Amino acid sequence: DCATLVRPMAHEANLKRLDCHPYTSLRPEFRAQVDSLVAKVYAEVKPKQLGSMTVSGPGFVGMVTEYCKAINSSVLPAIHSAWTSAVLKQSRHCAQHAQHAYEEYISRQVHARLPMGPLQLQEGLDAAEREAIQILSEFDLESTYEQQCRAELKSSMAHLRAKVEADNLEASRRCCLDVAEKLYDELISGGVNSYLSLEQLMRDWDKLRELYMERTAGPAQAEVMSTWLLHRMTLSVQ
Repeated sequence: DCATLVRPMAHEANLKRLDCHPYTSLRPEFRAQVDSLVAKVYAEVKPKQLGSMTVSGPGFVGMVTEYCKAINSSVLPAIHSAWTSAVLKQSRHCAQHAQHAYEEYISRQVHARLPMGPLQLQEGLDAAEREAIQILSEFDLESTYEQQCRAELKSSMAHLRAKVEADNLEASRRCCLDVAEKLYDELISGGVNSYLSLEQLMRDWDKLRELYMERTAGPAQAEVMSTWLLHRMTLSVQ
């Protein structure tokens, strides 16, 4: 199927420097014919298929690149092997794109807010994983490669999830120890020898525990309370 187009510009001098002129400056008849041709192509041309796989734009570029490599190496290009290599590269690119989105979400919505409680952290990590999988599913990948990409993505997400959980524990431990030490110095340490009764001392310890629970979060909250704070409380009543 062919399409004929009128000259884009009337003057010969302008035709020689056509790339210097904006599209809107070309003849209206030419632009109308181009627009009609573009609409015809999009409406009638079906996506190219290689076996059961649709040839995408990036995949086609990758396949042509493989052809050029083969020709430059004086090797006869193999269509299926070139296409398979191109699709594999494109699939890995898609997986990397989804992985980058996962890392960006973690950095923006999770890591910047550490420490978190276990439930809040789980919700943040799950939301990041859903977004990454959704991004990967938007790419038109052949089923075999899609499964491989999903497996690779889930493996990398699991590795980062474990790291974030470890970072959260460490951030929680630092925060809890810092709050515990400040509250102890503020409420207990200065007057430990001036309490008139054990009940008065325990009232301050109750206040300390209440403030500690309000100002701390994360998996180390109970750990610091049952070790560092309990040890200080034991010493204060002796």
